[in-house]
Amino acid sequence: MDFMSWQTFGHIVERHQSNAAIEDLAFMLEASGVKTGNDITKLLALGQLVIGWLAGEQTNGTLCGAGLPKNFNAAI
Repeated sequence: MDFMSWQTFGHIVERHQSNAAIEDLAFMLEASGVKTGNDITKLLALGQLVIGWLAGEQTNGTLCGAGLPKNFNAAI
């Protein structure tokens, strides 16, 4: 992504004031067949730690609470 794209992306994120949990994004990509190179189980473990560190704060991730589907297969 070039500088202008990053700049545009930054403005979009800044304007909407929202965050996407990286484990949710990695899961979505892997479930769609896009190899991310991320270990989703490790991302989920990290997400649980972050939720603990930010006790009382709103977090936007859903996968940490739900867990991986039993039939989930990462992209090859």
